[in-house]
Amino acid sequence: MKFFFYLFINIVIISNAYSQIISDLSQNMPPFQNNPSIPTDFLLKKLNWHAIKKYCDTTKGHYASSEYYLDSLWVEYRYNSQGNSSYFNVTSYKDLVLEYQSNISDGYQPSSSFFFDKKVWMMYVSDMLPDLPKHFNISIDERVEILKAYYNLLNLDSRDEYGWICEYSTVGSAPDKRRSIITLIHSRRTDLLKKLWDFSNLQTQLYVIDALIFIDYEAKKAIKEKELEIKVCQKDIELLKGNQQKIFYLEDCIKRYKGSIQSYKEYLLNQNDWKKIYSFRDANHTIITCGNSGSYKKYKTSSSELLSMRAIQEIPENYENLKSSGYFHDPYPLY
Repeated sequence: MKFFFYLFINIVIISNAYSQIISDLSQNMPPFQNNPSIPTDFLLKKLNWHAIKKYCDTTKGHYASSEYYLDSLWVEYRYNSQGNSSYFNVTSYKDLVLEYQSNISDGYQPSSSFFFDKKVWMMYVSDMLPDLPKHFNISIDERVEILKAYYNLLNLDSRDEYGWICEYSTVGSAPDKRRSIITLIHSRRTDLLKKLWDFSNLQTQLYVIDALIFIDYEAKKAIKEKELEIKVCQKDIELLKGNQQKIFYLEDCIKRYKGSIQSYKEYLLNQNDWKKIYSFRDANHTIITCGNSGSYKKYKTSSSELLSMRAIQEIPENYENLKSSGYFHDPYPLY
């Protein structure tokens, strides 16, 4: 596995950098074909965690810590040097490695790696959401960031609140579910969004609704741009005389633009979708919201207010503000 190669490189670099406390780990990592999940104790032993922890306890500029959650079923082990020039994080669930991230520098060239065990993650999902109806589960073959975002919207590891930017400390930030909905928007996963539309949680339903409205808005805008490009090409063709090569090129452009338009149309909301949105609005549901004014609080706001005509018109602008704040980026490596 690619992970074990990079882990081996990371361990060798760590060994060179802190040879006074870490034993020689230059031996090859054993194969894991018959046991894809990695025991946490095995990885910690290979990293020589206890020696690293002891070294950090007495050495300035180096920090190591372990934090326990869920009655010690979930444990996070972290090491970092001052300035984060080198770090690694190990997340363990039920004594198996759920996630491993590292960026280790020997002073010349950094080496980074990322590993995520989807089987351990689905074990965690099953334990935390035991009553989740089976039809809400998605394939384990989905990318890591999709899995995390989707189940976060099913109330796994997320605050149950609706908002754009909310104040949790001295500065505002997007809520957990907002970040997750952005991941699905960025990946254009309208299939998963519509699947979540039927989830019983009202806050999740509203996140799905505003996401679908935004995707519809962006699709309409893109269609208009392509239609304008087609008109420009058609006008240029009319002006050209005898230059068959340029005409063929422009006709090919028109064909590609029309193909793009057909693709964008798949993201448009249909009449039944809008009826469903207006029905949710008119039901006057009480939505738990958060805001960025004053200290962190939760509020109760009606769906009729949150989906008023004015509020719907402001949805694209709100997402554009999140884009300009850097929220539209890939949070995890693509797998």
